[in-house]
Amino acid sequence: MQTARPEEVFLESGRYLLSRAILHMGDPKALVGHLWKTLAFFADLDVFVVSRRAAGSLQLLVCLNPSVTEPEFEYFLKFCKQDIVLKDRFADLENLERLYCSQAPFSDQRRDTKPVSSYACFPLQDPDGASVGLVHFGSTRNHYFNPTVAERLTSLLPFFGAVLSRSFQARDLEERRGGLLTLFAKFLPEPVIQRLLDEQRQAKGTAARKARVVILFSDIRSFTAITEQNGAEAVVRFLNRHFQAMVARISAHGGVIDKFIGDAIVAVFDADEQPSEACNRAVRAARDMLLELPRVDVSSVVLSQGRYGIGVGLHMGEAVAGSIGSTEKMAYTVIGDVIDRAEELEGETKHYRVGMLMSQAVAEAVTDPELGLVDLSPPDQTRTEDHIFTLGSPP
Repeated sequence: MQTARPEEVFLESGRYLLSRAILHMGDPKALVGHLWKTLAFFADLDVFVVSRRAAGSLQLLVCLNPSVTEPEFEYFLKFCKQDIVLKDRFADLENLERLYCSQAPFSDQRRDTKPVSSYACFPLQDPDGASVGLVHFGSTRNHYFNPTVAERLTSLLPFFGAVLSRSFQARDLEERRGGLLTLFAKFLPEPVIQRLLDEQRQAKGTAARKARVVILFSDIRSFTAITEQNGAEAVVRFLNRHFQAMVARISAHGGVIDKFIGDAIVAVFDADEQPSEACNRAVRAARDMLLELPRVDVSSVVLSQGRYGIGVGLHMGEAVAGSIGSTEKMAYTVIGDVIDRAEELEGETKHYRVGMLMSQAVAEAVTDPELGLVDLSPPDQTRTEDHIFTLGSPP
């Protein structure tokens, strides 16, 4: 019977313990703590620092035994800084010095203190061979990192680097995702941003889908006259207040702003799974937009004939949703005849002297009796023709 060699047992045991790092993949700091404890099981390690360079900046993750005093830690860091400059070729010395000054997790309560007598540094690489950073080891034992100990640590470094690089990638992805949500929340609703991020992960290129939607199309009455009678800054202030108020009403009922076209708003309500509920929400949003008009601050502009009003058109149908544009600029939007019909209905509100009109497709799907819809179509219009509806008690 062949007996495993000591080094093989060591490697097998080390890899097994390191494999539990999967539990800490989402937190690089906790992951480094786990890796330090694992390696310290095989080697006497009192100070453990990972220096990682990304996007021109440096990050340090420090693990430290309580027995190490602050002066000894600073002495150890001198060797770390030297290797970061020479081996990692990090040139921003001012940033390096500032970063090290913030890496002293010390307390007043100390156990028996010993000097950090030995130092070793090894490069870390990801599975593709790219540099992840450096790992710095310190021990209170003199001349500790002999060839045997160094070889043992080196044998575990490929696994160490692979796990650490994956952890950093996961953390960076979440940070970028959070940054995108914050940055683009002013321009796109969060559900659309989430969908774009999901599509980017699933496939490269521009994903598209067909979907049943309710389109809400709205614009301001006599807006051309308003622009002619007022300065540019006053018009922009008025538009921003108008959009703020109208978008709030649309969002409150689950609508997603697709785009602004001048003074017009195009909003989308997803009707794939529950068309009746989508139509109910879209009609309520249109009703609340009309109710909100008297509360919008219009003091910055002179209004045509002293009036401020909007028209709203609603239609339900199939549209294509996806990222459209060029390599220089892309936009997530919906396209299709459903938008044209909603815009036509908005235009017809002037003829019928009402604030909102909806197509027969929307009206037939509405189930909320409190909305009280009224058919405005001529009495002689056949059932096969598209009837036009509005609210029974217009705001």
